Amino acid sequence: MSLAHELKAGSARIISDSALLDRAMESVISDLQIASPSQEAENSSDSWGDTNPV
Repeated sequence: MSLAHELKAGSARIISDSALLDRAMESVISDLQIASPSQEAENSSDSWGDTNPV
């Protein structure tokens, strides 16, 4: 089916750019959290502005 038919049938819809970006960022953040759960505990006391090596 073409996009026009999908839109007319209601099986596809147009979403705003901001919603698309929000969903993409949530997915990336979720994937990163799943990939490195042990590093989260190690870095929990670090601050973003801390440039001193441990």
